[in-house]
Amino acid sequence: MKIKTTLLKQIVFLIAILMSSTIFAQNFVPFNTVPNGSFQGLKGNMLQIGNNILNRQTNSQSPNNAYNGTGNNNGTNMQYIDIDGDASTFNSTTADLTIPVANAGCYQIRYAALFWAGVYNPNNIGNQVDRTKLNQVKFKLPGGNYINITGTTIFDSFTANQAVSSNNYGYAAYFDVTNLVQALPSANGTYGVANIQSGLGDNTSGGWNLILVYEDPLTTAKNIDIFAGFSNILSGSGSLDIPITGFTSIPIGPVRAQLAFAALEGDRAYTDDRLRINGTSMTIPTRPANNFFNSTINDINGAYNTRNIASSNLLGFDAGIINVPNPGNSIIANSATSATIRLQTDNDSYVYYMNAFAIEVIQPQINLVKRVLDLNGNDIGNTTVALGQEIIYELTFQNIGNDDAINFTLTDVFPVNVTPLSVDVTGAPGVIAPADPTISP
Repeated sequence: MKIKTTLLKQIVFLIAILMSSTIFAQNFVPFNTVPNGSFQGLKGNMLQIGNNILNRQTNSQSPNNAYNGTGNNNGTNMQYIDIDGDASTFNSTTADLTIPVANAGCYQIRYAALFWAGVYNPNNIGNQVDRTKLNQVKFKLPGGNYINITGTTIFDSFTANQAVSSNNYGYAAYFDVTNLVQALPSANGTYGVANIQSGLGDNTSGGWNLILVYEDPLTTAKNIDIFAGFSNILSGSGSLDIPITGFTSIPIGPVRAQLAFAALEGDRAYTDDRLRINGTSMTIPTRPANNFFNSTINDINGAYNTRNIASSNLLGFDAGIINVPNPGNSIIANSATSATIRLQTDNDSYVYYMNAFAIEVIQPQINLVKRVLDLNGNDIGNTTVALGQEIIYELTFQNIGNDDAINFTLTDVFPVNVTPLSVDVTGAPGVIAPADPTISP
């Protein structure tokens, strides 16, 4: 009986060790879609801008002077960047947004969220943050003044008594700014964020990122999801998997996807940190495969520099958006219904707090062109026509999507005092075009 009892205790002890190992993986808050941050079959895309709010200070260099060196925030005197000249702010930076659509008048902002994050040491007397204000910042829209924002704290590692870097604790927060951005005459312009809580001195970092989803009828349909979470990937702690579900990639042809992200404490000089999708390490020219979180910020075209200040080394803050390389659909296959993002490191430690994924999905897309012609085939546009004049009313449409349009109906109503004389559908096999006199404008 003693042997059996001892064996039982050993088994319970082993289970406790395994449970502790799981907790040590630092998955404090699982990544879940933020409210209103999921879009199915949206013709559009996502964008991200941002900046850091801490920089090195030396006898000869102010934090407001961009840093382009190769150092880390470890052993560095990190102080606030404050570029706005506003006495009500103790730190501030800006970043510029440009919506890259073919026809700028066509896009519509569907979602926008501001994220911010920081690292602090509660024992650093004189440089302590106000933990009651971790979820509060000032936000400036293009051409406007600061707006006070109180958001949602995703996680504060102090509550778990868990340091994220040396003796420092970390947090992240966000706020849905969709209504604010939608109210602008144009979303393009300079955005500013101020008063992000963060420690000063050695081994601290902080920054902000603005993620947007826009609708553009000229682009392909996508599933887009914005996720918030909080995971601290410590050196030697293994890896963390983030599953992405709720989509079906196109059945035939190249599968195209994008990933957006934001993280703290990824250092330039410390390597062996990776972000993998379905087992393949992601890399772009500014982010080596073995040093993905390297204190840089990028957009889909590469290094993102339209910000103030525009350091090339953000000393512990990362934000970006990348195309997922998928040659021969070797990473994400046709008709795939899930993908796995794996965070791992053998050396550098970092905090991952925002994740967004966009993938093209199967859907028809009808492009329609409507013209008014005279009997000689000349486009007369909005020209006034005489009473009783015969004109040609031409509709041209084409499915440029990645799926068939079955049982598709196109309805168009003639203006008042227009009488259809005939309908010609030659050259359009399968098209039936009845004139319905019961439909009125």
